[in-house]
Amino acid sequence: MFEKDKVREELRHNISLNKTRESMLLDDTVIEDDLALLRVENDLLKEQNSELKDKNNMLRELEKDRNNCNKTNVASYADIAKCDKNNTRKVIPKIVIKAKDKKNKYTINQVKCQLLGDIAVPIKKLQTNKSGDVTIKCKNKEDVERTTAMLRNKLINDYQVEVQTLKAPRMRILDVQNDMNLESLTEDIKNRNPVMLNGNFTLVIEFKNALKQLTVILEAASEI
Repeated sequence: MFEKDKVREELRHNISLNKTRESMLLDDTVIEDDLALLRVENDLLKEQNSELKDKNNMLRELEKDRNNCNKTNVASYADIAKCDKNNTRKVIPKIVIKAKDKKNKYTINQVKCQLLGDIAVPIKKLQTNKSGDVTIKCKNKEDVERTTAMLRNKLINDYQVEVQTLKAPRMRILDVQNDMNLESLTEDIKNRNPVMLNGNFTLVIEFKNALKQLTVILEAASEI
């Protein structure tokens, strides 16, 4: 009887010991799972922190750009409308060469031959149209005069060399006060546009519409 009790007691002890071991193993597993979860959460927090830093840097850059824009001087309408006299584009007339004989199809060849033979003549562009006329574009007016004189001297017998006539640009001025004559209107325009027009214009036409409003046509210099 005593032996049976002893065996029973040992079995209980072993069972209890096994349960304790299983519990400890289970606790270790839970701890490892918790640690793994914490590592994942920590990695996510690091990523979020990195994203927040990037966003903060972007906000700083945007704020910096906005401050720079606010500091930049905004051009007024007067500044935009102002025309720099020194930067005025010069209109250079073209040279036009026409064959006196309309059946002559060799104008371009003759012109090229003369131009290539004179290296002192700088040419910007050379082209021909359907009728066979040749146009030459030079860099400045001095080159136009020099090239025209040279071509007229060498092509005088068979070709007509002319300098293109530039038409003066015209502007229409509407709703002019009826009590202003052309003289007072001219002075008023000069005072309002001293840089752009520089006084190089004439008032060529004036008329009234059906509502008796005065309209004036202004003809300006070709190089305004």
